[in-house]
Amino acid sequence: MQGIGFRLTDYPYLLIVCGFMTLFVAGVWLCPRRHRRAMILSALLSMPFSLASFFFDPAYWHPVRIIGDRIGIEDMLFSFSTGGIVWLFSIWPIRRKMSTALNAARILKKTALLCATLVVIYTIVSYSGVGVMAAVLISTGLFAPGVLYFRPSFKRVFLAGIVGFTVFYLVMVKLCFMFFSDFINLWNLNALWGFFLWGIPIEEIAWAAIFGGTWPVVTAYIFDLHDYESRRERFQLVKLEAGS
Repeated sequence: MQGIGFRLTDYPYLLIVCGFMTLFVAGVWLCPRRHRRAMILSALLSMPFSLASFFFDPAYWHPVRIIGDRIGIEDMLFSFSTGGIVWLFSIWPIRRKMSTALNAARILKKTALLCATLVVIYTIVSYSGVGVMAAVLISTGLFAPGVLYFRPSFKRVFLAGIVGFTVFYLVMVKLCFMFFSDFINLWNLNALWGFFLWGIPIEEIAWAAIFGGTWPVVTAYIFDLHDYESRRERFQLVKLEAGS
């Protein structure tokens, strides 16, 4: 009797996520010690957004998961790892001249407010008839300009996140296409916009850019990040020192 075979190559999504998790661990090691807690917390706050996979599968794509159909451990680990990696990219240029205030009560309050706002915006946008990926891109993309309007000192975090994470994600996905010849079949080809860059669906690149800019700005707000190389932040610091 022939046994049931198990081949890791049949689970490209799992292998990809293992790669992301390996790089996340490396990132934690590279991250300055005083910022590691914020990086891990950024990853943990990103993790619940893996539940969005319920709406993406099969409307946008349908990867094979080791356990589960529309939501699996792969989705959770993907959201976790990317949430941490993008934070490292975004703070890297200012890592020596920044601080965060990780107050649990304030973090929970701000996170709840932002999540509720996101759900409302996504619901409104999705009812307009756009696809699930377009709805996500529009609803999440509105957050960064809103936060930057009130906290313009976050602009360096915003730009570093966009550039660093987009390039990183592009390279990672391109490697997947090189190692898995039928990798494109994970997506619902009929639902894609039909534009590709280096064989990668343009939606994936758009997601990387928007996530790369939005998530660092949102977490910077949640963590009360202060960039002391920012002209405005320096002015506020001088005022505080003068007052004391």
